Amino acid sequence: MCAMKLINSRIIFVAVLAALVIGIGWWLFQPPPDMSELPQIEDSTTDEDVPDGSYGEDASFIVTRGDTKVWEIRADKSVLREDNGTADLSGVEGEFFNDSGNAVITFKAPTGNYNNKKNAVMLHDGVTIQSINNKGQRLTAPTVTWSLDTDRITASGGVTLARSGSITSRAQRCNFTLDFNSVVLKGNVQTLIH
Repeated sequence: MCAMKLINSRIIFVAVLAALVIGIGWWLFQPPPDMSELPQIEDSTTDEDVPDGSYGEDASFIVTRGDTKVWEIRADKSVLREDNGTADLSGVEGEFFNDSGNAVITFKAPTGNYNNKKNAVMLHDGVTIQSINNKGQRLTAPTVTWSLDTDRITASGGVTLARSGSITSRAQRCNFTLDFNSVVLKGNVQTLIH
């Protein structure tokens, strides 16, 4: 009788482990979204005087869709270039908001660019993103781009994603939605289950 319970326990353990591996595999290998429309923003920050731009400290950019706040960006320093609708930022932090106007992600980066014409934000030089509502998911990457037009975020250059405190994934690139419900990792993907 004892041997039968041990065999049943092992079968249950193997079944649970197999279900976990299949679930993680499905999560990691979802088909990637079409990111061909993602705008590319070039860093135009220089140490020289900027004759065609306005320099400011403690700048704040708030973007809305109708009456709903979409993102808020704060920067220690900014150079606003009115001729092409961009701003080069340093000491960047802020929040992205969902359709209800609630902050869902906070972010910090040493530098960034805001492009008003392309409705896009690019953060770089070591970006940290923290989910507010989704069990503490945290992402770090050298570069992160978000386009208002696609409502998707792309992190690249070596991404680390910590999910729910027990799963850490690393990849070269990560595409995800604001709520982290759709996450696609690409390029040398490695996952560690703690």
